[in-house]
Amino acid sequence: MSFLAVGAGGAIGAVLRHGANLLALRWSAHPALATLVVNVVGSLLLGLLLWFAAARHLVPGHEPPRRAMIDGALRDFLKVGLLGGLTTFSTLTAEANGMLHEGRYAWAAAYAVGSLALGLLAAGAGFALGRVLAP
Repeated sequence: MSFLAVGAGGAIGAVLRHGANLLALRWSAHPALATLVVNVVGSLLLGLLLWFAAARHLVPGHEPPRRAMIDGALRDFLKVGLLGGLTTFSTLTAEANGMLHEGRYAWAAAYAVGSLALGLLAAGAGFALGRVLAP
């Protein structure tokens, strides 16, 4: 069941990423913009998912211990499938590498470092949002 859940989620995530690429190309000549957006949004959603997938005994200040709100096939569908298919580290590195080959060194560095920093901030924001939304 988990393999089917991951596959279904991955298919949906990949289609969403492709749609984001097409939208970005309508508004900008920079496909890296779509990659940045899907990676940051995906990181935010992953942080939120991690909050709800964490067993409550692992989260300080939440007693008594309870089961995770999202687990099993649903967690795999969302985390590995949907968000794994939506986000893309390999495209980020390919785009940064392309910028390097074009001699746009500052852009490549800003894109790579900025993507990582924004992703980490978004994941933290998603986890914090989970705390606010949790019952």
